[in-house]
Amino acid sequence: MKKLFLIVSCLLLAGSSPVWAQADSEAIVVRIQETITSAYVTIAKGGAAPEVMQFKPAPGQTSAAMLSIQYQQLVTKLYRKGYVLQGIIPGRQDADVSHSSLIFVKASK
Repeated sequence: MKKLFLIVSCLLLAGSSPVWAQADSEAIVVRIQETITSAYVTIAKGGAAPEVMQFKPAPGQTSAAMLSIQYQQLVTKLYRKGYVLQGIIPGRQDADVSHSSLIFVKASK
């Protein structure tokens, strides 16, 4: 009887914990549109107006280097605020423009 009670309580605990963790999470969607010379990043948070940023290379800097540096700064900023990368949604890729989205979720405590 004790084993049955232990197994049932473990199953109840295992089944309910993920629901609690997901209920308090806050999601942010970062949409990236890259062109040959620049990138547009749109950050959408629940209920707030989206924040739009344009990344352009500095004089003498390549576009790839600029994007790497500015993406790293953006991701670091979100990690410091407690967000973790949950998923990547690859978008379409035209001749001169590519689209993709990153989904960040606030880590549960």
